[in-house]
Amino acid sequence: MRKTAIILLSVLFVILMSSCDTSGTVLVRYMDGKELLNIERLHVGETITKTELSHVFFPPKTSGCFWTLTEGSDEIFDFDQPVREDITLYPVWIPYIYTVAEKEGTGGTLMQFYPDRLEAANDEATVTLPDYIHEIDDRAFNDYENKYSKYRIDLYIPSTVTNFSGRDEITDSDYLRSIVFMDRTESFQDANSIQISRCENLERVVLPKGMTTLDSRTFDNCPAIAYLEIPESVTNISNLIWDKLTNLQEVRIGNSDLYAKLMKNIEEGKINIPAGCKLLQE
Repeated sequence: MRKTAIILLSVLFVILMSSCDTSGTVLVRYMDGKELLNIERLHVGETITKTELSHVFFPPKTSGCFWTLTEGSDEIFDFDQPVREDITLYPVWIPYIYTVAEKEGTGGTLMQFYPDRLEAANDEATVTLPDYIHEIDDRAFNDYENKYSKYRIDLYIPSTVTNFSGRDEITDSDYLRSIVFMDRTESFQDANSIQISRCENLERVVLPKGMTTLDSRTFDNCPAIAYLEIPESVTNISNLIWDKLTNLQEVRIGNSDLYAKLMKNIEEGKINIPAGCKLLQE
């Protein structure tokens, strides 16, 4: 009897020791600055599931977050990769002026922009999309119901944005005053043409490198455009565009052959640009 009890105690001791053994596990720490949000233990090679992130409480005026391995970085952590060593994750809080969906663990797709959530003086603001946005949904700036028409937004799109999901367009956005693709890098290699239409208060447009054509639908119902920059990659412009842009004051063209062609068409009366409009080659 005594021998049996000793064996049982030995087995119980082994079980207890095994349950306390932390070899083969890794720690995942969640930090916001110096504040420890949570700590979790995973088996080596496991991935972090979304349910394990449910403990995170978002600060006011945020709509969510991405996670990064380096504080302050915009290089988004890929939750599909196995965790094989101790890591610390830091949040990149998404302002609640945006709704952003994760894009295959590599960044985000801007799904919706909310001008009424901006703290905008006189309903005017300059908005630069964050670098973690890599794609724009083609309805992100739509305002079909004119809920935001009192606002005037100067929109700057960084070079991290490489394409639109769905159709390549920004449309029905009367609150946009400027659309500027920053850095003029070759971000839109797959977009032959980007449609910008029905933006009645749009005054300034800087187009991205990569696009090649401005077709006859570009700038439909955008009568207020005064300044336009066309990158070197654009080699073809429909003559019909110029009849729509009656408020043009300055056009900068990056392609020398295109510039020469336009000047010839103006001289031959094939196209008309507003009197006093400067047509410049960059």
